[in-house]
Amino acid sequence: MPQDNNQNQLVGGLTGAALAGVAWWSRLDDDTQRRLRRARDEAERANDKIDSWLSSSDSVRLLINTVRDWIIGTAYASQPTTEPQTIPDLNAGINRPVVATEAAARGASWPPVSGTYDATGRVTALGELTTAALAQTYEEPRAANLGLIQATPPTPEAKVQIFRVFNALSAEVQSRALSLDQYRQAWARLFTGLNSSAIDIHHDPSRPPSAMSIVAGLTIIPLTSLSGGVPGYPYANRNTDRAMYFRVNAPSGGVAAGTPFAVVTFGTEFRYRAADGVSSVAFQPAIPIVCNATGAPLQIGATAITSVGFQLVAISTLPGNSALDLHVSVIAGQATVQP
Repeated sequence: MPQDNNQNQLVGGLTGAALAGVAWWSRLDDDTQRRLRRARDEAERANDKIDSWLSSSDSVRLLINTVRDWIIGTAYASQPTTEPQTIPDLNAGINRPVVATEAAARGASWPPVSGTYDATGRVTALGELTTAALAQTYEEPRAANLGLIQATPPTPEAKVQIFRVFNALSAEVQSRALSLDQYRQAWARLFTGLNSSAIDIHHDPSRPPSAMSIVAGLTIIPLTSLSGGVPGYPYANRNTDRAMYFRVNAPSGGVAAGTPFAVVTFGTEFRYRAADGVSSVAFQPAIPIVCNATGAPLQIGATAITSVGFQLVAISTLPGNSALDLHVSVIAGQATVQP
């Protein structure tokens, strides 16, 4: 009997342990299943969110090639990260590509030519907007944009004025066919004035006009105290095509009224830029003359005026051995160009 009791106690103990193990396993399995269900629910929600994002308008727009082109152009301006170094390379960094070329401007189109990308999003060919976006990161356009901004917002009329000035500039330059150097000269005229000898070659004293007598015994020389001029003349005149000064000495027999007595040749032919913006056209300037003479007033005029020169003519009779000083102005009336 004692042996049977011990056996029954052993069986009961084992049965209790087994039942306890089953209960523990059941609870563990329930917890695991709950965790799995929760994980599946969270994964499904995450997939739903990913699917929703991938199919959203924002995601579709970001994958349009022209949008990617713009992002890449802006991203290029970011300073690349470098590994920590004991002594950093001060020359390391990105280079600033040259994007301001006439070829790039000439090749611009609408819609812009987009870049191409492989399946992983890597660039296989750059698009037009990549260089356009990169250009906007440079200092010049940023400074120009900042320069347009005023301390207070513009009025509606002021905004119209801003629009008009840029619209008119665009329309004007599109009607021209000037070279880069010609546009530089136009800007230089704006800032230095139309009378700058650096711009208008007819104001350049290194290209003076020349005068030659066509009457026997008459002399005509530059009225200047510089070398070759009239000794003792108190003014340091320098003749140019636009303003010239001459001393005329009449012959002993004088010069009859209506007689041309000298030929003046411009240092540079008078021409203006044609409407096509490329070629130049010869034209006839206006030439008023002031005559200073001792004794009776004398009148001198310009005749046979061309783009390369003119003749001086005695409107009134020049007395024999008379001396007269001529102040000649040449009025172009428009901007001139070098032939």
